[in-house]
Amino acid sequence: MDTFSRYALYYAPPVGSDLADFGAAWLGWDAATAKPVPHPNVPDLPRPVSMITETPRKYGFHGTLNQPFRVAEGRQYSAP
Repeated sequence: MDTFSRYALYYAPPVGSDLADFGAAWLGWDAATAKPVPHPNVPDLPRPVSMITETPRKYGFHGTLNQPFRVAEGRQYSAP
């Protein structure tokens, strides 16, 4: 098993919800299915949606609840 030195808490909307579908379309990637999704047509942007979302696309649509942190010295994470 891999040992990680940093952890974070994230929220991802429920699969199939309107918010999850919106996020997948915006990013052009559905992290739940690991498949591309067509971008929406948004006129008057300075660049195409595909260019704007290129970097965050690999992370999938989520919200960070707690930024990455290290487990306290002398403690270890144990999966439930």
